[in-house]
Amino acid sequence: MIAKLPQHDVLYHSQKLTTAISRENLPLAQNAIDVETAGKDETTVVRELAQKKFSSMKGLEPAAAERRLIGFLARRGFSANVVYRVARELTANHVIARSDSDEAIS
Repeated sequence: MIAKLPQHDVLYHSQKLTTAISRENLPLAQNAIDVETAGKDETTVVRELAQKKFSSMKGLEPAAAERRLIGFLARRGFSANVVYRVARELTANHVIARSDSDEAIS
């Protein structure tokens, strides 16, 4: 039986499970991970998880939200270049949206 993993944890597990799995079970575990990630690249998975997490950071300054988001994603094993790019996109979009809403209020 192949365990179903949440989509955002799949890539994390693909990089971290090899240390916790015996050599005999490694091909089975890698196959389960490949099935779960089929059709999705790392950027897509990171973006989906980051948007969900970022929505809970309302009220934080953009720099603080970006820093926390980078730490959150990095601890899950995603590659640094993808983590930084997605975090910057989200915080930049938030700053632009925030300034647009401030202008609408004025």
